[in-house]
Amino acid sequence: MKLYDKELSSFMEEGRQISLFSIALPKHLELLLSYAITTVSTLILSGYSETATAAVGVANTFFLLCLQLTHMISLGVSIVMSAELGRKNRERAGRIAGTGFFLAILICVIFLLLSCFATEHIIKSFSLDAQTHPIAVSYLRIRLATTIIPVLQSYISTLLICNGFAIISTATNIASAIANALLCFFFLYSPSVPAFFSGTDGVAYAAVLSQVLPLIASILFLWRLRCPFRFRFCLPEVTRILRIGCPAGMTTFSFSLASFLTTGFISGLGNAAINAKTYAQTIMQFTPFSLAFGQATGVLVGRLRGQKDFLRIRALYRQNLRFTTLGNLLLSLIAFVLHRPLLSLFTTDETTLLLGGTILGIDVLLEVARAINHISENTLNANGDTVCCFLTSVLCCWGCSVLLGYIFAVTLGWGLTGLWIAYTANEAFKAIAYIIRFKSGRWQSKRI
Repeated sequence: MKLYDKELSSFMEEGRQISLFSIALPKHLELLLSYAITTVSTLILSGYSETATAAVGVANTFFLLCLQLTHMISLGVSIVMSAELGRKNRERAGRIAGTGFFLAILICVIFLLLSCFATEHIIKSFSLDAQTHPIAVSYLRIRLATTIIPVLQSYISTLLICNGFAIISTATNIASAIANALLCFFFLYSPSVPAFFSGTDGVAYAAVLSQVLPLIASILFLWRLRCPFRFRFCLPEVTRILRIGCPAGMTTFSFSLASFLTTGFISGLGNAAINAKTYAQTIMQFTPFSLAFGQATGVLVGRLRGQKDFLRIRALYRQNLRFTTLGNLLLSLIAFVLHRPLLSLFTTDETTLLLGGTILGIDVLLEVARAINHISENTLNANGDTVCCFLTSVLCCWGCSVLLGYIFAVTLGWGLTGLWIAYTANEAFKAIAYIIRFKSGRWQSKRI
């Protein structure tokens, strides 16, 4: 049995070869470099203030939850557009891309209203101390008000990847991450920075400004490469995008919502627990080998679905499960073995180091299950079986991450360790459910 079959994992389109690795490797490189630069930004922020680190960590939990709403649009467009490209219907693929663009802008307007009226109430729910609370409020207000830049950058990158131009998406996103780290350092430590851009407010502005030029470049590439795109809003395509995208996007939205709520469980334990979670998750960003390969699997399966090649879909699914599970296991083990020197890059606080090391140990099991979920979710979603993923994600997130998380972390007093055990149970139950669903073959009858 081959670990990787090149013929199984590639196809020809518009005179060029598109393969699993041609999509996944640039995306994986982008993720690794972006995470590395994000880690540098976290180091810069932690050196500036532990309080600021906690405030930004909490605010970003809610902000990322908001971004998941736009992810539903991107995911729906990606799935439907891949199927249309598999059917060689570029005209309709272009209408789908344009309609999704206008839907993403509409959601950004909602975020703008949130920044004006609801930021204070949102941060209050975390019960932060008097010093951390106002910093978190100010940071979140800026991020929500300027959401249109990261949202459009993410959406255009999705279109480029869907059309097989993952390397361009990689280059623009890496440039954005480098600019973000440089601007963070400048706004935090330069004495000549205006008060308007100083402190953690400057960190928020850096995140936005760093994406302006990459966004412009992405739009230009989308136009020059003649990717299918019609600058028009087609109401009939809205139903199709939302019918596929909303259930599919609820997988990551449920996870982000659970993370948002469970952060509240530990916020009362002090900044050491919050920072341990922030630092450990920064390291964990490097361990999911399966994330990029799951996204690439979705693109390939979407094309195969358009051709109704179900046997090849099954073979591709089994192959990708094997090597992504192995990759996640090896990387998470390395992170656990090296946890103390890695965590020591961020802090010298012994309590934070012990908590971070414990959850990195538990995370080894979590990442194995997560590899199965990344491949399974993208495969099922690309076949239009989005409702199954939606129900599985909601039931597991609320039954395990939230309910068990509260019992373990708060009722039993296990704190951050109990929370990570609940997270692991969530991923494990999802993995079992997805494998059962795929083997049943019911996804083959779904309509896209």
